[in-house]
Amino acid sequence: MEERVRRIIVPSAVFLAGLILIFWGLYIQRPSIPLDELGSSRLELSFLAYPLIALISLNYLSVVSRELLVGDIVESLSEGLKRCGYTACLLLLSGWEYIPRWIVPIAFFLFYASILNMSHEILILYVKQYNEILEAPLTMFYIIFLGLLGSQAWLSMYQYFEASMIQSGFGEFIGPYIGAGLAGAVNNVILASTGITAVVSLTKIFVGHPSRYLNVMGRVAGGRIEQIIFVNFLVIYYFLLLRGFLFRVSGVNPQYIVIAEWAIICLSFYLLYRRLRNYSNESMVEDGPSGWWTKHKQTIQLKTDPQMDRLSAAVDRFIMDGDRNEFAVLLTLIMKNAGQSQSTITSVVSRVLKYEDLKPPIFGFIWQTELVEKRNKSRRRKIIDLVLSSIQLKQDETGERFDTRDDSTPQDV
Repeated sequence: MEERVRRIIVPSAVFLAGLILIFWGLYIQRPSIPLDELGSSRLELSFLAYPLIALISLNYLSVVSRELLVGDIVESLSEGLKRCGYTACLLLLSGWEYIPRWIVPIAFFLFYASILNMSHEILILYVKQYNEILEAPLTMFYIIFLGLLGSQAWLSMYQYFEASMIQSGFGEFIGPYIGAGLAGAVNNVILASTGITAVVSLTKIFVGHPSRYLNVMGRVAGGRIEQIIFVNFLVIYYFLLLRGFLFRVSGVNPQYIVIAEWAIICLSFYLLYRRLRNYSNESMVEDGPSGWWTKHKQTIQLKTDPQMDRLSAAVDRFIMDGDRNEFAVLLTLIMKNAGQSQSTITSVVSRVLKYEDLKPPIFGFIWQTELVEKRNKSRRRKIIDLVLSSIQLKQDETGERFDTRDDSTPQDV
């Protein structure tokens, strides 16, 4: 408790000292720097006060929430507050008179996107308590709102960006495209790419589906939203805007452009096919009931050890049915007979007794319950592997022992 209080007091003192320093250094002292050699024009630094206050305040809340709160959402909340601190600082800095006006919509987008991202991560942790399948529609709405924010940011930025480009040296080059409705075209690209990505994100519903191919599609497509939205934007931007420019202005033979397009399409489908095939082949490989651990025998065997046979059967029952009591009792007896210390026995057996299965969703599909059971079997195998690899059982007169497959591949029994 004292350590936790100390971890709160220290950042609190730093936060308070930071506020005092900002107030004294920026409001009372009113520092400024000259903008010309004569010093007739000076830059007041007091504008840094509000951005700095927002930055240290939200970072302070991030640290305090990590120390005071407990639960699954603490990490997402703490990291989200930290991101909001940086974007809030950028948003307040963008209001400075020397910053170009087209930066302001970008700062607004980053700030609201950070809030939306934090809310999305927290809501996902909440809905997963009921059913993991709810993550897919929640992510879909998150992408849609993010696209709408990006659309509004682009249209607002374009008003200032257009005037700056016309006044710059690029005015003659970009003028025809501005007149042709560049703002609306790019806005359509943003909305279309985010809309398509939102629909693709729903494939995450199929993660764990009994159909191997639907399962692979859900894991590959539903788990790479950032890459998909970027690829969608590039593809749609190319076909709606850049392709026409290449045909009309670039001077490149249109036949070469078409050949290059088909080459890229074929290569993309080939790479996608190979990735899906490899992923599917890997997901179709399943371990045996005992995983990579098994009972080994030497070539010459005089008799079997009933106690070891019972332990082997108890391992299989624990992995397949979740019955850990018999396995824990037999493991304790064998470790005691092998001369293991009491502390070692307690440390090893407690790992088995503390193990808990994942709970099935409160409501959902049948295949989701089967997926949870499959995951539980995999987690039980890992417990068996961890427990039996951390101990060394004494080899008896029969020549029979329990071991792992680190250095060879002996015959299974």
